[in-house]
Amino acid sequence: MLFATLTLAAVAAFLGKALAFIVMIAVIAFVHELGHYVIAKLCGVKVYEFALGFGQKVWSRKWGETEYSLRWIPLGAFVRPAGMNPDEDEAEVENLEELKGRSFAEKNFFAKQAILAAGAGGNMVFAAAVFAGVLFVSGIQNSNIEIKEAMADRPAAQAGLRGGDIISALDGTPVVDHQHGINYIYSHPDTPLKIEVLRFEDRPPITLAGPDPGLVGELAVSATGVRLEVLSVDPGKAADKAGLQAGMVITAIGGKQVSDLGTAKDGLDLMRQGPKPLTVLAPKRLTFTVVPARQPDGRGLIGITSLPHSFGARIAVGFNEAVTRGIKRTAEGVFMIYRQALTLLWTSLGKMEVPKEVGGPLKIASEIGRGVDLGLIYLLQLTAFLSLAIGVFNLLPIPALDGGRMFVLAVKTALELGHRLVQPRADSHEVLGPRGEEVLHFMGFVFLVFLLVVVSWKDVREMTSGDSPATKPGAPAAITPTTAPAKAK
Repeated sequence: MLFATLTLAAVAAFLGKALAFIVMIAVIAFVHELGHYVIAKLCGVKVYEFALGFGQKVWSRKWGETEYSLRWIPLGAFVRPAGMNPDEDEAEVENLEELKGRSFAEKNFFAKQAILAAGAGGNMVFAAAVFAGVLFVSGIQNSNIEIKEAMADRPAAQAGLRGGDIISALDGTPVVDHQHGINYIYSHPDTPLKIEVLRFEDRPPITLAGPDPGLVGELAVSATGVRLEVLSVDPGKAADKAGLQAGMVITAIGGKQVSDLGTAKDGLDLMRQGPKPLTVLAPKRLTFTVVPARQPDGRGLIGITSLPHSFGARIAVGFNEAVTRGIKRTAEGVFMIYRQALTLLWTSLGKMEVPKEVGGPLKIASEIGRGVDLGLIYLLQLTAFLSLAIGVFNLLPIPALDGGRMFVLAVKTALELGHRLVQPRADSHEVLGPRGEEVLHFMGFVFLVFLLVVVSWKDVREMTSGDSPATKPGAPAAITPTTAPAKAK
């Protein structure tokens, strides 16, 4: 019976995470295609269909001139504007004269670029709205930099920093915002930095019991997983008498590891039932001098992957401030992700290998599964970040992506303008016909499929070899791990 219970629990957990993955991808795809749809309509382009999912139709209904449908495979979405595929126009419209002025192909350069860019725009607007909503509901959380991994032979590891260390100050200034701290390191290449860290070390086990031990803890994501951090201890109560202090970390209660909100609550319930030993880590302050290595793009890197480490109580913010901060976080994320995506793409092509920081669908699914364990707020912010990352990725100048189509359109328009100036009497100034564009974008699609296979194979090797996946650079910029309160008071 126990085996059956555990199996059902495991299946339920897996299904919950799978459902979260499907819903997240569907929402991100929906807002992307919604951007294309809205701007196409505003530009007067006829849209044949707006579909959520792929494969056979489950449901469809036509409102006005557009068919709206749901399909069996919910891992995506698409819109079908007129003028994007000549064969489709012939199949959809009996009299092509009906499309006069309503086709994408007939629109001017700026309208076409707006329609192509609108998908990424939808992702970014959605991300800004989620960031603002989370800030308005949950407030601002101070966060410094927790090192997930200090890469060998890089400045941080050479100076003595290691995974699990928390960077609490840079050049004497406390770090209260993870991304600002990362940006400070970026902006100081070849400059010695004084980095102050908190390093957690084992303390002798502490035995604690009582219906009200006077302890307030908070569950937080960390480089080593999830742990229960001590926020405050009431003077004179059991926790204070046992030697617990704010800033310490409880990793196990009664011999059971604290790994998520459920195990933390179970452990606190155990403490109320009688004396239970606690495995405790206490922070030790250390200072290192590290010189960030200058990168080709001018940034300074010290060779770490990181997570935001939340600390202190959340600070409530008003609606206007939440919106302002959400927009600012989105803008910072767009700039950072785009720059790093281009750098990583260049590195991949130059070295003919996939950087460790790059992850595919398997790594994304793994991160979403962890987000389910950490709670709704973390999951929402992860959704916003992934929406932002997908939007930015779609703007890269790779054929088959929106950015590739925009780039091809810009080059094609410039060449046709030049041809018109050189040979104004020519019958046609077209330098790349629809079929040529189709072939070019198909080649880009093949490249993307190849890239997806290579990255997925790398993910499989990492997971089967037992290596913990590295946090993608930039991910911490937009994701502030949500901490769920686990109070013993």
